Amino acid sequence: MARFYFHRHLNGHAVVDQKGVVLDDVGAACGYEVRRMPGALSRALGQQRPDVHAATEISNGTKTLYIIRGKIMVEKR
Repeated sequence: MARFYFHRHLNGHAVVDQKGVVLDDVGAACGYEVRRMPGALSRALGQQRPDVHAATEISNGTKTLYIIRGKIMVEKR
């Protein structure tokens, strides 16, 4: 088991994860964030933003292991 940190970036604003989450391995950490990403995108859309860009850096505390990105574009026709 290892501690992973999930540093979030949403439309240019960064939030550094100070606590982290203890998970089995890096695969579990990626799965954890993939399940959380839709909620982050949805909350940002609720703030009436036309486009939402989100990224989460998964870190082991010393280096970035993976980056999970999501994007929603709202187009009016």
